[in-house]
Amino acid sequence: MLTILLLVFGCAAGSSSFTKIARDLAEKTIVVKSGAEPIVGSAFAFRSNGDLYISTAKHVAVGILHTSGLEIKFCSSLNQNSCVSHVVTKGFTYTSDIPTLDTIVWKVEELPDGVKVSKTNCNSRVGEKVFAGGAPFGRAPDISQGYVTWKSMGLTVHDARTAPGSSGGPVFNRKGQVVGQSIAVETIGIANVSSSSVAIDACTVMGLVYQ
Repeated sequence: MLTILLLVFGCAAGSSSFTKIARDLAEKTIVVKSGAEPIVGSAFAFRSNGDLYISTAKHVAVGILHTSGLEIKFCSSLNQNSCVSHVVTKGFTYTSDIPTLDTIVWKVEELPDGVKVSKTNCNSRVGEKVFAGGAPFGRAPDISQGYVTWKSMGLTVHDARTAPGSSGGPVFNRKGQVVGQSIAVETIGIANVSSSSVAIDACTVMGLVYQ
């Protein structure tokens, strides 16, 4: 069974404005696990025409595409003992045969109280400040900031820090709206941290449900 963890982010020291933004965005960042395995990726929830969906990267979901339900854990703190389990019924699965469209969307019946559903925005632009949500290296939700550096053909490149574990996670704008979903990184050095990150545009992800 696919397990999804949603934790309230404990921010590192920094500006109060970024800390406030990071806390809010971390509550919309979902961490994906598979059974007892370590964290394998990230995800986010959104609503379209009144229906609820959860989306992650397709390569994160490999091997668990046929599970009958999704187990979501909402955590009120970074203490794993505070997590409350909630199983949601997984409905229709939306995906694409296009190799570069590395995303999958599940329709779900409900989400537990406290899980924040993200709004989306299709109008990100080069030079815009963005915030990447994810679980780099399997840590609790992390929010990093950067800027959009390139856009083309439904893809957005930005320089907010991501790493393995961030795949499928949301990329937010200043308003807290999802403008993209992380799918790949260009890594540098032995730390395996991104110098640039690739995201699928939010409206391309949402478009899967209208195929």
